[in-house]
Amino acid sequence: MIATPRKWVKLFPGCLHLSRVLSEMAVAFTVIALIAMPPGIAQQPPTAPARATNRPAASGYRITGKVVDAHSGAPLSRCSVQIADVKERTQSRTLISGDDGSFAFNDVPPGKYSLTAQRRGYLTQAYEEHDDFSTAIAVGPSLEPENLVFQLTAEAVLAGTIVDEAGDPVRGAQIRLFEDQDNSGRRSTVQRQAVMSDDRGAYEIAGIKPGAYFLVVTARPWYAQRLQRTTSGAQEDQANSEASESQALDVAYPTTFYPGVTDEDSATPIPVKGGERLEANLTLSPQQALRLRVNLPSGESRRGTSVMLSQSLFGQVEPSPTQMTFGPDGTVEVDGILPGHYDVAVSRFGGEGQRASDPKHFEADVSGGATELAEDTGIGEVSLTGKVASGTGKLPSPAGISFRSSHGHRQEFAALSDAGEFTISLQPGTYEVIGNVTGMYIAGLTANGASLTGRMLTLKAGDTPKLTIIAGSGEGEVEGVALRSGKPASAVLVLLAPLDPKNNEILFRRDQSDSDGTFDLQNVVPGHYRLLAIEKGWELEWANPAVLEAFWAKSVPVEVKPGDHLKQPVEVQSR
Repeated sequence: MIATPRKWVKLFPGCLHLSRVLSEMAVAFTVIALIAMPPGIAQQPPTAPARATNRPAASGYRITGKVVDAHSGAPLSRCSVQIADVKERTQSRTLISGDDGSFAFNDVPPGKYSLTAQRRGYLTQAYEEHDDFSTAIAVGPSLEPENLVFQLTAEAVLAGTIVDEAGDPVRGAQIRLFEDQDNSGRRSTVQRQAVMSDDRGAYEIAGIKPGAYFLVVTARPWYAQRLQRTTSGAQEDQANSEASESQALDVAYPTTFYPGVTDEDSATPIPVKGGERLEANLTLSPQQALRLRVNLPSGESRRGTSVMLSQSLFGQVEPSPTQMTFGPDGTVEVDGILPGHYDVAVSRFGGEGQRASDPKHFEADVSGGATELAEDTGIGEVSLTGKVASGTGKLPSPAGISFRSSHGHRQEFAALSDAGEFTISLQPGTYEVIGNVTGMYIAGLTANGASLTGRMLTLKAGDTPKLTIIAGSGEGEVEGVALRSGKPASAVLVLLAPLDPKNNEILFRRDQSDSDGTFDLQNVVPGHYRLLAIEKGWELEWANPAVLEAFWAKSVPVEVKPGDHLKQPVEVQSR
């Protein structure tokens, strides 16, 4: 039977119905003819079936395979399986896997297709998915996108109950789940989900993929009261009397980590394999709230003064809720603080909320009673100025420069003026300089008054740095084939690494090879690189120079010039 061309179907919708009718009539005539055949002919043994190939049908090729459980290997029926053209995502097709987990897309035009699957109780996944990358299915002559094995991972559920020291449920507690993993080539712990406990103290977190997780709980006792501090000396005796009565209620729950510790370093990770329902219960114990007193310089007004406290949670800086009281002696007192290490920022604001001066920062270890800080001992922020210029003319708008802290959890942005100039205040520390100019990249970077290595800028208290940045245009592209023993290899990590990876992390480019072994590294900043393909490289801390060194000798040197479109094969290295 000749397949109905698609453009005819669009112009004459009835053609498709007519084609089906003619097909059914042909089948009926064939059955009648077989019945009418002489017995000797009708009972002849059938010829052996032709070997399955991916030769094009009248209108395309085939993508076939089976969906299985990633842990047990058992076939999964009733999965929703979809393919979509990678160049035109709206061109998609969906089907349901059979009882044996099998699926088959027929009449697929040549090209590359994303392949995804989902099923109740399982994570929605792309084929061979790692991080935000997956393997596309290449369809065309001499390619074999058949008999694929799609491993679908069952989601896990973590549930439990949060109670207080008396065993009563804690309602409204915030429960957060942090995953300890290799994120963007670096070992880090990042938040994945957050839920609140109900009136029974119960919580449930679903949709968890396999990995190692930390459970973190924060809450406030329902009966807690903050001591009311006054600014009048005449009221002090009465205030002290009332304070002694409510002292026992001036409490707070410390941030608590599973299995019930208040120290981040003592937290125990929860291993998750997938498909399980795990239970994790926690008991919160209140602690007496402490105070932090900031002594302002004599003669300065306390008006417009702001004191902000923050703590680091797995490297992520988070603000701590506080209550400030201004004393008649020029002090600012912060109540309701629990023991711990804090970053304290003291800022002053003038009229209309405008900052009158740069904040000062303190490192405070609050351990008991009242901790005192003198504002004149704090470390001020560094005022950084700079200018961005382009040899091609005016810079696009809006545009700016970002400064990402070395641990990657804090990023500050400085907008560019029409003249390409910027000013920003930053805490002393090390930052990666990142360009945010549409269609352009940082082609040149120099610093006066501060230390600069590659893209890493180190600021110290008292520095007066100025940056000069040259913006370039015409990023490059590197594509090729990952080869294993001379044959295309799919689903491997392909990495384009700068020669100085420690100080130029922003220059890394990565991809995952498709089913035909091809890869495409885009938006490459011109420069010198090493090209690598690593088997199971997604499980490595690949941005760590010490880890990368083991694969450096067999990598391929690549020089990318502005506007280059290079083709370069690379041999896959095993771990």
